[in-house]
Amino acid sequence: MPKVHRIPTILLVVAAVVICGCAEGQFWQTGKYAPWVQEKWAAEEKIADTLFARKRRMSAAVESVLNAPVERQQEVATKLSDVVLRDPVLLLRLHALKLITSLNCPKTLETLTISSSDPSSDIRIATVKALQTVGSNDALFQLQEVLANDTDDDVRLAATRALSSFRSQQSVKALGIALADRNPALQISATESLAAVTGNIEIGRDVVAWRNYVERTQGNALPAETGAPLSASDPTERIADSNESLYR
Repeated sequence: MPKVHRIPTILLVVAAVVICGCAEGQFWQTGKYAPWVQEKWAAEEKIADTLFARKRRMSAAVESVLNAPVERQQEVATKLSDVVLRDPVLLLRLHALKLITSLNCPKTLETLTISSSDPSSDIRIATVKALQTVGSNDALFQLQEVLANDTDDDVRLAATRALSSFRSQQSVKALGIALADRNPALQISATESLAAVTGNIEIGRDVVAWRNYVERTQGNALPAETGAPLSASDPTERIADSNESLYR
């Protein structure tokens, strides 16, 4: 009697999956598999479409008023401001923040002033970048406020970097706040921004030399450092060259 070769059950299951396709694969819309999967995918696609559509509408609204009178820009900025400050979807808030910097109207800076104190550090960092794009004296003042008062080091680092775009004595004074901080990364970032602002690249990352420079150019001593004071005569208290790569 000839032998009957039985195919293991697991091979049959694998073959069925290959032939029919996974329930959550690309053919889920055929309606042949798992109704709960169909519902899940449909809901996700609806959310994605909604986000895309809203972002597209916001972008189109801004583009339509770029060369319009300030009143028209103010109307669009007001709608964007509502998204930035009240919408529950972070991605939409970030998109609106980026767009609002294109509008030259009072509502733009008003919104950025409020969002600079937002509970979300992601929003505050995005606000810092938006203030850098705006580039006005009021934006510079707001960045100084963020650097002086924010409690998140990532936000303060972003503000320190943003100040590199403002070539003024006020920016130098603001960066003095970062030089006086105990965080070495913040100090190094401040030296790099100061080099960009002043053009004095020969000072490099010498924190002590930059503190002396700021004191000399501002005519007032910088605030006392919150950590151990830096001393030019004590190399153990300075940022070693071997550690500079940590803050690049």
